[in-house]
Amino acid sequence: MSHGVQALLRIGRNTSDLERAIAFHREALGFELIDANALRPAWTQLPGVDATPSRCARLALGAQEIELTEFPDAAPYPQDSRSCDPWFQHFAVVTADIDAAFRRVLAHGATPITRDGPQRLPPSTGSVTAFKFRDPDGHPLELLALPPGTGDPCWHPD
Repeated sequence: MSHGVQALLRIGRNTSDLERAIAFHREALGFELIDANALRPAWTQLPGVDATPSRCARLALGAQEIELTEFPDAAPYPQDSRSCDPWFQHFAVVTADIDAAFRRVLAHGATPITRDGPQRLPPSTGSVTAFKFRDPDGHPLELLALPPGTGDPCWHPD
């Protein structure tokens, strides 16, 4: 059921240091820089939004985009956040080699959430292998590797 939704345009993330966030997404996750001086998101112009971002950038990983918006003086992402908190947001990056991806994100400053490296989840949750971590701003992210022959072919990167 699509509820009329046809596509996801992009995901937005706030950062306190745009250059650091761009470097992490490019070097640790393989994103490509689309626009280092993107226009600020429309939501920052809504009445009642007090903070004005200093800069924005757009990056892509395949057909998916992320928009990074810099707020140098903003409070960091709450470290004790849980998935049921109203501000919680996370996204997953599918990888063909989760062990190499896991080592790469840690080498570029990620903080592990999952203990003892990537974990194979039970068959009731698809038998995927997953590793959850925080980026340098504290945002939760996840690496996923799907078992061969499962899911949409687009989720099996070469």
